[in-house]
Amino acid sequence: MTGKQNIFFGFFMALAMSAFMGFFMTLLKAGLGSHFLPAFLESWGIGFVVSLIPSFTVPPLIHRLIKWLRIS
Repeated sequence: MTGKQNIFFGFFMALAMSAFMGFFMTLLKAGLGSHFLPAFLESWGIGFVVSLIPSFTVPPLIHRLIKWLRIS
């Protein structure tokens, strides 16, 4: 992938993963009441911001680990 593709991949990966995690964690904690949507949007926003840095830094580390372990 090119540098531009890596940036977009990391951005959309963080967006998707934070949405899934935020949805299910909010569902487990708050249930499906009238307060679900505001609680979900808040947790999704926080989760997205927090997940941005790992979405860019962790994949190269995993690639190096796989190379080091010689996994094809």
